[in-house]
Amino acid sequence: MLRDYPRVPSFDPWIDHPHGAPVVFAPLFDFALATLALLAGLGPDEPGAVELLAAFVPPVLGALTSVATYALARHVMSRTGALLAALLVALTPAHAWYSRLGFVDHHVAVTLAMVVNGALALSALRVRSIDDPATGLEERGLGRTALLGASLVLACGVLLWNGTMLLVAVLDVALGALFVAGGPRRRRDVAALVGVTHLGAGLVVLAVVPGIVRDTGWPWSAVTLSYLHVALLAGASGVAGIVAALLARGASGRQLLGFVLAAGGVALAALLLQGEMLGRVGDWLLAADPFMGAVQESVSIVRTSHRRFDFSGPRVWMGRFFLVTPLLLALLAWRLARGAWRDDGRLFLLVWATLLFAATLAQRRFAETAAPALAILVADFLANLAAGLRLRLVARGAPQTAARIAVGSAVAFVAALAFAPFYVGLLAVPGRLTALLRAPIGPGGTGTWTAADREEQEGSVDVRLDRTLRRLRVLEEARRAATGAPGTAMNP
Repeated sequence: MLRDYPRVPSFDPWIDHPHGAPVVFAPLFDFALATLALLAGLGPDEPGAVELLAAFVPPVLGALTSVATYALARHVMSRTGALLAALLVALTPAHAWYSRLGFVDHHVAVTLAMVVNGALALSALRVRSIDDPATGLEERGLGRTALLGASLVLACGVLLWNGTMLLVAVLDVALGALFVAGGPRRRRDVAALVGVTHLGAGLVVLAVVPGIVRDTGWPWSAVTLSYLHVALLAGASGVAGIVAALLARGASGRQLLGFVLAAGGVALAALLLQGEMLGRVGDWLLAADPFMGAVQESVSIVRTSHRRFDFSGPRVWMGRFFLVTPLLLALLAWRLARGAWRDDGRLFLLVWATLLFAATLAQRRFAETAAPALAILVADFLANLAAGLRLRLVARGAPQTAARIAVGSAVAFVAALAFAPFYVGLLAVPGRLTALLRAPIGPGGTGTWTAADREEQEGSVDVRLDRTLRRLRVLEEARRAATGAPGTAMNP
């Protein structure tokens, strides 16, 4: 990309050489890294510097995700609870793993885009936490700045990963819950929000798709960005826009239901006419296609690749809170039902967190994306529990400051206990963290190894990976000598 900037290749002749293959990754993440490198004054002849710069991007995106989680949580709960949510998402092992130094992949960028999109959507709808003193103030219309921002961020999310459409659907269903539970004005605003944001995102994506389709020859594909993504955004925008127009004219619930059923029938007929494409989309969702089926992240978080149930994985990967998520969701639903479903922020959280929890149960890849939603869910529970405990302590004569310290310490202990399986395992053998520094892999460092170092190194993933990449380099050099082809398929 740096050589041909701003062109992003959609077909790579050196994948599966000499046949070549389409690039299955959406273009925005790599394009953003290339742009960042250019702004830093780096060129294609400085791969080491480019890689070093890129290595720092995931931690920055991870930190911004905590900020975005706080912004979204403020629409759900108090400032203290939102701060706790931001801290919990930073500590969640799955999020820490995907946003660590050097893990240059799109996962954490997609999560950030989806959390920001949710925060902007709630901001555009002027959803406030029921705990906020300003709740109940009448404000008319959608927030235009937030509406524009949500459109652009939605487009960025789709351009970051082809599968973002599934996450967009999750957000749409959560907004749909506000539509169902709200009055006429809320319903009109939700429909207008979905209509405008999806239309704007569809237009942005449409500007990128033709070049990808030209290079790949796949006009309707779930594996690469295609007209399928544009059609889905446009379809959702059209349905939502018509619903908003009908509501503005005072349409009855029966009329709205009739239109929705008719639109659903048309969509079903269109899908049936594209039966082969529908099958490919189903294979992608079920990880049954060749690409998704080869990715370890497609395995359920509670099942191993041998299809055996394993709850130690999610306990380490997501923390012990993950195991009680169904109970927390049920408790939140009970609280909302008692309040006649009037708390828009928590209603959005209930549906959003439920769907992402279910997605994580289906495929481990969604653990990172679910981390902010589940962090807000847990923070909301702990904040309410802490508030109740503090009031009890004060009622029994404890000083306010002492009550706050006691309750805060209890919350900190629970959080530490929840994430202990990951961090204790990481720190149990400190030598593992410094082994590579003490005895670097390579011919020059072997003389300094102790017997313990050697045994640990030889059995580690790092050494096996190093051997594999060194063998790959030999094969790559042989390929270049045989074909005379410039460049490399990978950088060992």
